[in-house]
Amino acid sequence: MARPVDDLDRNLLSRLPETLEPAFLDLARLVGVARNTAAARIAKLTEAGILAGYRPNLDLGRLGFVFGAFTQVSIQQGMRVAVVDGLRSIPEVIEAHITTGDADLICRIVATDHDHLRDVLEAVQVIEGVVRTHTTVVLSTEFEGRELNLIQGDPD
Repeated sequence: MARPVDDLDRNLLSRLPETLEPAFLDLARLVGVARNTAAARIAKLTEAGILAGYRPNLDLGRLGFVFGAFTQVSIQQGMRVAVVDGLRSIPEVIEAHITTGDADLICRIVATDHDHLRDVLEAVQVIEGVVRTHTTVVLSTEFEGRELNLIQGDPD
């Protein structure tokens, strides 16, 4: 069952990307280096843009967003910026990627139920510059968040 999120919860969660940092002492102990060494290395990775910040790993299902979909969006020529701005204004559109192929964009959308998903899709379809959409509903997610595998050389 979804846990209700109040205004204080929303305020705390929205500020986490600004403030969430690793506990350098714990991190240093895990890798066997001094706290200052761990902190300096993390600072260098951040300055180099390799570490682009810290984000909370939210369980969207527990927040009530139990439906997911990927929507391909075809846009009118010259309208990319307007369409992306329109998509950005819909909170349930949590990712948008410019692509090649049959569509111009692929968006990841979340919703609380079928009716909510329909409403979100209708909001996408009425954005000026959207020509058509094609949506695929997610039945389950087999894996995600594998970015660290790229630098660890670990296939799992």
